[in-house]
Amino acid sequence: MRALCVVCGADMWPCRPNKMFCSAACIETDRRQTETTARIEELAKRKCLRCGAPIPLTATRRRRYCSTACEPPPYYAGSRECAWCGQEFRAVGKDQRCCSISCGAKSRRRAESRPCKVCGIEIETPLPEQIYCSPRCNQRAYRERKRRARAGLSGEFPR
Repeated sequence: MRALCVVCGADMWPCRPNKMFCSAACIETDRRQTETTARIEELAKRKCLRCGAPIPLTATRRRRYCSTACEPPPYYAGSRECAWCGQEFRAVGKDQRCCSISCGAKSRRRAESRPCKVCGIEIETPLPEQIYCSPRCNQRAYRERKRRARAGLSGEFPR
C-alpha cells in the first residue's frame, strides 16, 4: 500500500509506510488547521454572563456578553457637573471631571497668589515654580546670588 500525504494527497512512494506528510509545508498547514479548529471550538463554548446565550464567533476573545443589551451600564453613566465651568456633561471615563480638554487644563492650572521673593509684590500665577514677579526681579536675584557666592555668603535675597 502506498502512503499518501494527509494534507495534499500526494503520493509519497518510496518512503516509510507510516509517514503522514510529504513536505514541511504540509506539516505547517496541518498544524495551522488544527490550531484554528481548536480555537473555533473554544470560542463556540463561550456563554453570555447575563443570559447564558452563546457569544458570536465573530466577537473578540475578551467579550463576555452576547449583546450590548446584556452588558451592564458603566458605573460612571449619567450626567456630571464640570469642575471648572459648572456645565452638565456625560462622562466618558470614570475619572473625567471636566466637560472638555480646555476646562480640564484650566482646572489643573488654577492661579495662586504669593509674594515675589525680591520685591514682595503679590503675584498671581498658576505656576508653582514662578517665584519672581518679573524678569527684572529674576535678574536682581541672580546677581545677588552671584555676589553672595563670590563673597562666601549664603542665604536668600534680603528684603
